[in-house]
Amino acid sequence: MKKLFSIGLYFFSATVFSMQTKQIVDGQTVQALISQKELTRIFVQSDRIKDIKSAANDFTLEKDEENGQIFIMPHAGKEESITLFVTTELGKTITLSLKPTSLSAETLELVYAQHKNEKKIEISQGHEASIIQLMKAMSKRGAIPGYAVENMDDNQELVNGLEKSQQVMYQGRFKGKAIAIKNTTDTLIALNVDELKEPNIKAIGLAKMDLMPGESTEVYLVYGA
Repeated sequence: MKKLFSIGLYFFSATVFSMQTKQIVDGQTVQALISQKELTRIFVQSDRIKDIKSAANDFTLEKDEENGQIFIMPHAGKEESITLFVTTELGKTITLSLKPTSLSAETLELVYAQHKNEKKIEISQGHEASIIQLMKAMSKRGAIPGYAVENMDDNQELVNGLEKSQQVMYQGRFKGKAIAIKNTTDTLIALNVDELKEPNIKAIGLAKMDLMPGESTEVYLVYGA
């Protein structure tokens, strides 16, 4: 995992979850890009990934069976496309051709053809750079040209044992929020990115994925303006 920036403590990964949406058409291979340096998350809208097969083994694959999704990253130096055969819980078989690139990781959302009229989330490389710049500013509570900054004090208890406190809001080309999250339980909690999504969300930055009892971290949310 890549250390994108620091706020005085080591980020396990300040992962930017921008979205790459691809339509699934029967009989056609889905072609998409994956990062050479970070894990790319892949999920199927309204379905769950059950099994993965591939003739190659020059990549790292992590399965999240609880949420029906996978994370993949090619081995160092891998430039050729990776072919995966994905089987879902609905009995669908999807062929993926994943081309490694030097770009930062994007979440790959697979959408069945019947959902083709649903809005796709697309973030250009220029938008991604602007989002990362905004997240850096939020992590340091720094100024950024073209953005108004407002300190916040919004506390509430979440039903899953996480207490969140909105720290700061940035308003400009995008809207950004920095939120402190604390594990108030006596067991480890793994943060679920899907549970952090909100309408018009463009990207999510996580300073830490797993929280021990009493441990806190920050989450950075970026929305369309």
